[in-house]
Amino acid sequence: HLLLHLSSSHQLYLSLQPALKRLRQLEESKEKKSYRESYISDDLDLDPPGSESSPGLSRRSTGSSGI
Repeated sequence: HLLLHLSSSHQLYLSLQPALKRLRQLEESKEKKSYRESYISDDLDLDPPGSESSPGLSRRSTGSSGI
C-alpha cells in the first residue's frame, strides 16, 4: 500500500514539473520587468538639477569659511 502511494505521488510530481518550470519562468520575467520599470520610473521622482528643494547639493558656493 505504501509503495503504491509513493509511486503515485512520484508520478504526480513528475507530471507537475513542466508546469512548475513554466510558472517559475513567468515569475522571473515578471520580476525582471518590474525591476526594469521601477529603474526607469525612479528617474522621474528625482528633482531637476539646480532645484531649490535640495540646497545642500547646489553647485553654488555658500560663502561660509570655517577658517
